[in-house]
Formats: sequence, structure tokens, C-alpha cells
Amino acid sequence: MVTNNHFKKQTTLKEREECYQWFEQHMDSLPKQLEIGSMSIDDVPKTVKRFIRKMRNQKEDASIFEGQFAVLQMIREFAEKTMKEQ
Repeated sequence: MVTNNHFKKQTTLKEREECYQWFEQHMDSLPKQLEIGSMSIDDVPKTVKRFIRKMRNQKEDASIFEGQFAVLQMIREFAEKTMKEQ
């Protein structure tokens, strides 16, 4: 069973930007699809781009997107494992 160890009630702009930049630097090497527990992501790059765009547009009230940011961090964790295996 996959657990989400990434959720925090409040993340900082610095934390979020570091994560966004990591994805921007690795966008070309992300897996096309990803299975995280019972969650299936059919187009990882497209999903990541949408999440980042939405969260960057809501800097002032980012707390409403903490759940999405936690999922983004889970995607990063699993993507890093997948990229290391290749």
C-alpha cells in the first residue's frame, strides 16, 4: 500500500518552486505513464504541467492546493525511482 508522506498543511513558496523546477528540468525524462498504488496517471508530463500551472497561478492562496502539491511530490518520488531503474 502506498502512503502519502508528503502532505503538509502549509508549504512555502520556496519548497513549491524547487519542486516545480525539478519537474521542468526533468520533463523530457518523465515516464509517460505511472501507477502509484491505485492511482493511474496516463500522461504524466501533461498532468504535471497542469498541476504546476494551476498552483503557480494561486501563490497567495496556495494552501487550497496542498493536496495536489502532495500528489505532485508523490509523482516526483515515483518518477525518480522509475528513472533510476532505466
